[in-house]
Amino acid sequence: MPSAFPAVNSFTFTPAGVARNTSPEKLVYPNPCNDKLFVDIPSGTNVSVFDSHGILILDGLYADGIDVSKLPTGLYFAKIRTNTRLYRVSFLKK
Repeated sequence: MPSAFPAVNSFTFTPAGVARNTSPEKLVYPNPCNDKLFVDIPSGTNVSVFDSHGILILDGLYADGIDVSKLPTGLYFAKIRTNTRLYRVSFLKK
């Protein structure tokens, strides 16, 4: 018996979700950092910093760099929320 559904010749796939930054290494600098981490975003943007276990370490509005001088050496992740995008980047603290 023929199917009641028409044959599909092609379809379009549009991924949903968070847009990824195509150049995350350019968003935070210097990487690795010592005392201060800078983010290439406007002041007043929310930045959250997590340790390698996913524990929130710092959270607030970005002003003029992020003081990371008291953080132990290691790998960290930053979630940066602008009005239009969400970025997830990693950085090393020396």
